Amino acid sequence: MFKILGMTFIFYGLYVLFTGIDAFAKGYGLLILIQASVASFVVLFVGWWFVSIHDEHMMYLKHKRVQALVESKTQAIPSNLVMYLRPFDSTNKYFINTEWMNMFSEVGFSYDASDDIEMLISKSLQRKYEFVALGKPGEHRGAGRILVDENEWKAQVERLSIGSLFILIIPSYKEGTLWEIEMIINNDLLYKTIFIIPPLDGVFYTFKSNVEYLSRKKTQQACEELGLRLPMTEQVGGIYKVAKKNGQDKLIIKKFPKISIKQWRNTIIEISND
Repeated sequence: MFKILGMTFIFYGLYVLFTGIDAFAKGYGLLILIQASVASFVVLFVGWWFVSIHDEHMMYLKHKRVQALVESKTQAIPSNLVMYLRPFDSTNKYFINTEWMNMFSEVGFSYDASDDIEMLISKSLQRKYEFVALGKPGEHRGAGRILVDENEWKAQVERLSIGSLFILIIPSYKEGTLWEIEMIINNDLLYKTIFIIPPLDGVFYTFKSNVEYLSRKKTQQACEELGLRLPMTEQVGGIYKVAKKNGQDKLIIKKFPKISIKQWRNTIIEISND
C-alpha cells in the first residue's frame, strides 16, 4: 500500500516538474518553472518517504520470518534459501558510488546513504529466494537477519548452509569467516558456493578502508592454506565459483556487476547454474 502510494506521488511529482519545464519553454515565464520545481520537490520527497516506510516494513517482516528458522523446532529450511556469509566488518562498508546514480536509476527512488552491495544482492534475489544472514535485525537493509547466541552461531551457520540452495560469501582472513570457508570445504558445499570479491578500483563501489589491498593479500594467503585459490587482489573484483568440469575443479569467473539489480540477478543465476 505504502509503495503504491509512494510511487504515485513520485510519478505525479515528475509530471509536475516536466509540465513546468514545458510551460517555461513555451514562454510562460520563469515563475511558473520555479513554482513547478518547488511543488515537484515536495511531492517527490513525500513519495520517497512513503517508499522508505514500505521498505522498512518489508525488512521487519523478513527479519521476523527468517528468525523463525532457528526459533521454531518445526520450521523446515525453505528450498529457496540463500545463505549470505561475510565478515561482520563488511556490513556498511562496500557502498554504491552515487556518481553513477540518478532519480531514474533502478535503486534511485529507495536509495539511502547505507545502500551497498548487500542491498543490491538482496533486491536481485527478493522475487524468488529467501536471502538470510546471521546478525542483528535492523542493522542493515539487505539479507534477513537471524540473531543467535554466541555459542550457537557455528552450528546454525552449518545447518543453514547445508540446507541452502546456494551460498554467497565475501571471503576474509578473519577467524570467523575462515572457519566458514573451512566448514564449506569439509561439508562438500564448495560447488554451491559463490565467492564475491568486491572491486578495488572504486569506480562503481567505494569502501571505508585504506588498507583493503593488504587485507585482500592476507585473505588470499589464508584461503590458499585451506586449498582454495582465489584472485583476491584483482582491481575490478569478480564473482567466482568452483565447478566440476570433466572430473576436475575449474574456477568460473564472472565480471563484477555494475549498480544494476538486473545485472546482479543475471550474474548470480548464471554462475549458480554452472
